[in-house]
Amino acid sequence: VIHALMIANRTAGLICLTLALLPTTILCLTSQNRKGPFTPDASALEYRLANSSDTLITDKINPTAGVFLAIDPNKNVVVGSAEFGLVTDTDGTREEVYVTEGYLRKAWRRPGLPSKMLEKLLKYIHTRRPQVAFAWVRLGRSDEFITGEVKKAGFDRCDSNDWEYRDFCYEFPDATENNPPVDDGPFPVIPAPSDD
Repeated sequence: VIHALMIANRTAGLICLTLALLPTTILCLTSQNRKGPFTPDASALEYRLANSSDTLITDKINPTAGVFLAIDPNKNVVVGSAEFGLVTDTDGTREEVYVTEGYLRKAWRRPGLPSKMLEKLLKYIHTRRPQVAFAWVRLGRSDEFITGEVKKAGFDRCDSNDWEYRDFCYEFPDATENNPPVDDGPFPVIPAPSDD
């Protein structure tokens, strides 16, 4: 009888200990989950022009466009990208860059990354080609998330006659034709987008 009672007390003790530790275990697992890829830190990413060894999120739409990347340095994975290029066939009064496409991995579609990536892209453009007067993007009217991120990066609404899209422009504050381009290889050039 005494032996059976000791086993019962051990089992009850284990059950009590397990029940006491269960909330702590759940809290720890939940905390670990929040620190994963679902809480991205845009300032901890590497931002640069793509090279041939990078695995892009999707294939390029415009073959002559440059691709600017946001890379998670811990996993060496591209988490965001933007296609861009110097627009040809403009009126010739000033140079402009068009950001044609942008992509984010699903887990990284959070506030902060698109605006940070655009800020870094604008800095890259201005460093490489200081005579560029402005950059612009064309967004779907229904994408409020990206619209907010573009505005946060410093873009303002500019003229657009399209009922489906909105154009946003960023004017470089100190662009002049007298600023020579930095000779660091060719700068991507793309055809002017059509308004149809």
